[in-house]
Amino acid sequence: MRFFKYFKDEAELVLLDGAIFWLPTGSTSKSSRFTAYGRALRAPNGYFGENWDAFSDCLLELDWIDSFEVFLIHRELPHLSQEETAIYLDILQHAMTTWSDKKTDELSHLYPSFIPHRLTIYSPREIEELVSSFVGGGASHSHSSGA
Repeated sequence: MRFFKYFKDEAELVLLDGAIFWLPTGSTSKSSRFTAYGRALRAPNGYFGENWDAFSDCLLELDWIDSFEVFLIHRELPHLSQEETAIYLDILQHAMTTWSDKKTDELSHLYPSFIPHRLTIYSPREIEELVSSFVGGGASHSHSSGA
């Protein structure tokens, strides 16, 4: 299953139906990326983690979003180091995979207040090769380095 999707022109995204969040450009650090996510996704109190593990946890909650379909749209990848870009993309892939898992769907039957989602990440077609170089080989990157 292919989780990262790509667009040639932003007009292609007009037919998306669900909660659509445009991620801001220009992030040059982990903390600015976390802040950008918190603002873009209108997270409670603007919070979206202060380290990679917390960031991952936030992407696995999304309980303030009512829509089943959740789309995160990049206009560019954040300007992070190669190692941090790999961690960032691994976390996104993990979140998309987890939300699509049947066990996650079963939670909605066990807990009526649990809102399942399908998370999809869109990026410009011109960065597809770059994203694939990090996630295409199926390599998993540990993100347990807290700070």
